[in-house]
Amino acid sequence: MSDTTSEYMVKRFGGAAMPNDDALVAWLNERGAEGWTLVTVDASVGFFVRSPVAPPEPPPVAPTNVDVPHVTQDGTTLNCTMGNWTGEPTSYAYQWKIDGTNVGTDSPDYTVRDADVGNTATCVVTATNAAGSSTAPPSNGVVVSGMVRSS
Repeated sequence: MSDTTSEYMVKRFGGAAMPNDDALVAWLNERGAEGWTLVTVDASVGFFVRSPVAPPEPPPVAPTNVDVPHVTQDGTTLNCTMGNWTGEPTSYAYQWKIDGTNVGTDSPDYTVRDADVGNTATCVVTATNAAGSSTAPPSNGVVVSGMVRSS
């Protein structure tokens, strides 16, 4: 013996078979209509099933570096580019290193000291947005040249 359409729908999808009339509206109002979908089985029977839960929106993507920062020297100042990022960063942090040791302040510019001359400077950039932070690989290394001194 085969199931009626309503019996099949109940077995297959769960939910509640209701007559297609004002009772449906009352049934939904009692339970809250949100999350339910009406599937009309035939002219006399409506079938309510829980709507699939919408997948959550994906979380924002942390920035990703696609072009490593680059360091140049102009006189006594080193400058670090931020590189190119995806993920719409809202801020950048800079960490200067001389021969691998952290120096300087959180700035794209670093004023070299006498002790830096002949050593290698690099810069590490971290980008941040609402999703988090991501750090780029270290920049190119620049051997700090002699400083110009006033007499």
